[in-house]
Formats: sequence, structure tokens, C-alpha cells
Amino acid sequence: MRTLPYRPEMTSKKAVSFHRRGGDHAVITCLSSVHEALRDDMHVLRLAPSVHSVRVALRQLLLTAEGQAQEDAQIALGLIEVDSEEGLLREAAALGGTLAAFRGGTHLLVTTRGPLADATGGFSCLPMLSRLTVTSQVVRVGFGLGRSAAEAESLARRALARARRIGDVAAVLSLRADTDIVLESVGATPAGEQNLSVIARRVGLSVPTLEKLLEAREAAGGEPLTTREIAERLAVQQRTARRMLHRLELAGLAERTGNLTSGTSGRPLTLYRLTL
Repeated sequence: MRTLPYRPEMTSKKAVSFHRRGGDHAVITCLSSVHEALRDDMHVLRLAPSVHSVRVALRQLLLTAEGQAQEDAQIALGLIEVDSEEGLLREAAALGGTLAAFRGGTHLLVTTRGPLADATGGFSCLPMLSRLTVTSQVVRVGFGLGRSAAEAESLARRALARARRIGDVAAVLSLRADTDIVLESVGATPAGEQNLSVIARRVGLSVPTLEKLLEAREAAGGEPLTTREIAERLAVQQRTARRMLHRLELAGLAERTGNLTSGTSGRPLTLYRLTL
């Protein structure tokens, strides 16, 4: 059985081309245009959504939207160390947040996940780093995302501690499940041009692990892989594979393309396309 996962750039022409490859076989599609194009020369069945399935899909979409809204409202706390305060208020306003003095000369920036995600290009870079270095030789930023102020502060402290270990100019975002993302001062270069050691530092994975992920991507011909397939190729547990893929997704180096039922009573397997 061959399947073609839906992607935003999907067109009827691409779907028809996919189904015509591989010789004589039965085709199942939900697209009426694909059904019409293949019906004369292939055995093709069209699945038409029922009223019930449409309602279920809309309900799921509503729940997803509500979940995204709650996620965007997560508290984001930033702890900032700089030589000069010039420009800090402007940067805080750009993040839709407020700025206050913190202990030991550190500044506290309070915002939410949504504006932070927008300003960092989906948690991949922090342009304010380069702007602040115009007046400060030391610019260290630690952001924490949490469900409560206490959790966000604890994660921000962890992020700032790692930023200090990196150097005088560094920014780190810490999430739950021991996930740290190093935010570069400028937008990331195209994935194919990035050095593996740089990616490893950003996402907190080893270079050998990234090399194995690249091998898995090549072996799959660039097609999406399930969390189970990644776990098997890396010889790790599925929850470890999910954690790795989550880090890569936050860094813009992997994208979810859908879910695949595993045939058991467990959770569906998430499909990921690796772009690193």
C-alpha cells in the first residue's frame, strides 16, 4: 500500500501523477478531480465525507484552535543581562511585553508565547541580540515558557545559565521536558548550508545523532517518517524519538505532516518530514 500525505502545496495534478506511478493497482481518493482524471483507465474509488465525518472534523478543528489559543497565551519570561539599558524598552514593546528590574542587575521581560514565537521566527532566531550589541558588549538572554509564572521563571533561570556558558552574546529558550533551544542573532541559513555542529548546539542533540537522522531521511527518500521508524533507526525508545523531533520542530528543522494509525489501541504515530 502506498499513501500520499496531504501537504499545503498538494495539487490534483501531483496526486494524479502519484497514483499513476507503480503500474496497475486500485486507487482510493477523496478528491473528485483525481477521481475524474483516473476513472477511465484505473480502478478508482472516491471516498465522499459524510455529514458525521464533517462534524467530527470541524469539532476537532475547533479543539485544535482553542488549544493553539491557550498555547499562545502561555507565559514567557525573559531574564536579560546587558551592559547598557539603551534599547531594552523598545525591544520589550516589540515583544508586546513589559520590562522591570530584577535581582543582581538582571532585567525581567514579561510577555506571552504568541508574540515571542512571531518575533523569533518560530523560536529560531532573536534579532534583538544584534541590535542590543550596538550599545552593549554583553547581551545574554534566557527565555522560559511555562504554564505558570513560577514555572516560566524557573525555565528562564535555566536558559540564562546556559546562555552564560555559551558566551557574552547568547540567547536560549528553555521549555518543559528539558528542551533548550539556542536562538541565533540572525535568521537561520538554509538547512542544507548549516553546519551540523551548529545545529547540534542549537537543539541540544549530538552530531552523531543528527547524522543518523540524516541517514534515516535519505533512506526514506525524503518521505515523512513516523516516530516509531525514527526510534527504530536510532535504537531509542519512542518517547525519546518524540522528544528529539519536538526539538527539531521548534528549531524549524522538522515539520509534522499528519498522523498514521498504528493498528493498535495506542496513540496514533505522528509523521515528520526532516528538513535539516
